[in-house]
Amino acid sequence: LDEGEASSSSSSSSSKKTTRRPRWADLSDPALEALATRLTDLPLSFDGKDTNKDEFVTAGGVRLPDLDLRTMRSTICPGLHFCGELIDVDGVTGGFNFQNCWTSGFIAGAAAADFA
Repeated sequence: LDEGEASSSSSSSSSKKTTRRPRWADLSDPALEALATRLTDLPLSFDGKDTNKDEFVTAGGVRLPDLDLRTMRSTICPGLHFCGELIDVDGVTGGFNFQNCWTSGFIAGAAAADFA
């Protein structure tokens, strides 16, 4: 239960039923394997290497106002964290994008571990 929520043991019809938010740790091994398969079973074909002349940071993704930047947690869907290319940042290439990915990834990962 979220902090501040209390489960009611009363069986009265006027009491609210509270539901516990599912957690990764509560999933069975087969459910985790099925989830991992669904998330990673996407065939992508590559036909060569780029010359590294066309790379740039692309705007778009999760809007910064929709994130708590201290944790990279969604303000819309608690427990969901974003980082790197998934967030709407735009900047000059040459290290900015790497730094954004490393920093936001560290923050999101640490916060997600604390959340779990």
